[in-house]
Amino acid sequence: MVMPVKQLEMMQHIGRLYRTWASSFEAEVGISGVRWRILLALHNGLISQKNLIKKLQIDAATLTRHVKAMEKDGLLTRAVDENDNRVINVEITEAGLVLLHQTRVKRDAFLQKMMWDISDEEIDVLLATLDKIQARLCNVQSSLEK
Repeated sequence: MVMPVKQLEMMQHIGRLYRTWASSFEAEVGISGVRWRILLALHNGLISQKNLIKKLQIDAATLTRHVKAMEKDGLLTRAVDENDNRVINVEITEAGLVLLHQTRVKRDAFLQKMMWDISDEEIDVLLATLDKIQARLCNVQSSLEK
């Protein structure tokens, strides 16, 4: 079956939008979106890498690469769980908390700059549409894993 042009255009547009957003976010906020989300996920305390992968919905290799670099930068620490040596726990450091606080203001300003004239109703419609697409992608992914 040939995908209708309009649907293909929409999916390509979503991809381009994400790439533009990611580079703009990093330029404006000073940290990549993935690393910012890692810090945000850790701000309430210790979490295992496995649970961090689930929470952020990213693949293990991507998380590991970022966590190692962030550990080297002093933003977080990793340690083997004292009750289960198969588990690696990740925890934000004081430097990571400071960076998260500093960049939160920049993130909020960036979002305001992007979204100032978009209504809540428009956002709701877009989110509902994206939720439908994500659910279908999850179904496709599940069927491929079987």
